[in-house]
Parts: sequence; structure tokens; C-alpha cells
Amino acid sequence: MERRWWPSRRRRWFSRRLRFLRPRRRSRWPRRRWLPVPAGGNGAEAPTNTAEVGPQTYDPKKAFGAIARIFTNREELTPKQRRRLETLTQRYNEKTRRSKEYTQQHRAHLSDPRVVTGFRPVLKELIYQIVMDRSSGCRLWDLDGNEYVDALNGFGSNFFGYSPSFITEALKKQIERGYELGPQHPLAGEVAEKISS
Repeated sequence: MERRWWPSRRRRWFSRRLRFLRPRRRSRWPRRRWLPVPAGGNGAEAPTNTAEVGPQTYDPKKAFGAIARIFTNREELTPKQRRRLETLTQRYNEKTRRSKEYTQQHRAHLSDPRVVTGFRPVLKELIYQIVMDRSSGCRLWDLDGNEYVDALNGFGSNFFGYSPSFITEALKKQIERGYELGPQHPLAGEVAEKISS
């Protein structure tokens, strides 16, 4: 049976929802201030003054989620390790020279957390994003012309690979016919039906 909304019932329904948009009256009770709980504590020994908490230390090994893990301590390398690292750095920088130049050129205005994740001072000259020029299928080419195979398909977003022919042909065909914003397109219903089923 279809539910009917009479005007008075509809008005009550909207007024209940609009109540959340109205400014709330200030409580006469002071707002509770939460203090951080010390590590390993149950909250009973929490300090009464936030100044007692003191500075927090950052441990990159305990960083959670997609946060940048930055190691600031200097690592000592043996002379043999240092020579090998310098050789690797020189070869890598020569091979990806244009990507490094691009990173240097845009460093002041392009904030990219992927570049600093895993940063260590000893590896400073190796940490920069490889900038891609083109892609096709599972292959990518950087600004220097080096070819790479993307085994993860853009972390799963490129299920059919980069620029699959059946998608690029459909896009070209639709672009030639026009891409309307505002009015509804005939494909809207078909797409909605496929998504909801």
C-alpha cells in the first residue's frame, strides 16, 4: 500500500528535521575539556592541566595508516655500504633525471606525501616520485622514456589496464556526440539500473 503524506504530516516531518539546523542554546554548564591520556594509562592518572602533558615524541615505526613515515636520525654506513649507495644513487639519478628535475621544479607548490613516505636522510637523493609521460595496458613510460610494468594496476583502479581500447573508443564516440551537463542523458537510467541490480 502506498504511503500518503498529508500536508500537516509533511509539515511536522520537515519541522523535526529542520530543528537540527537551528542554532542551539548555550548550556549553563561549562563545556567539558578532555585531556589526553598518558600512554599505557587507564585515565585515572590523567593530568589536570594540559601543560603537564609535555611534548609528544613521534615514532615513525608506530605511525598508523597513510601517514608519512619520516626518519630523521642519521644512520651510519660502512665505507663499502656508502660506496654502493653512492653508485646506486648516481645510476638512478641519471636514469630518472627528468623526474627529479620535475620534482625540484614543483617542490614549493606541490605537496605529495608519497614522496616523503619512508624518508631517511641517507636516502635523500633517491626519494622522489617517478613522473609518467604515457601509459598503455600494463606498461608506463616516464619522462625519460624508461618503461615500467605496473603489476598492481594503479592499486586496483585500472582493472583493464591503462587506456583499454574498448573504453577509449566509447569515450571518443560519446565526446563526438556531445557531453551534456545539466540535462539528463539517455544512459543515466541504464547505468542506474545496472548499479542497483
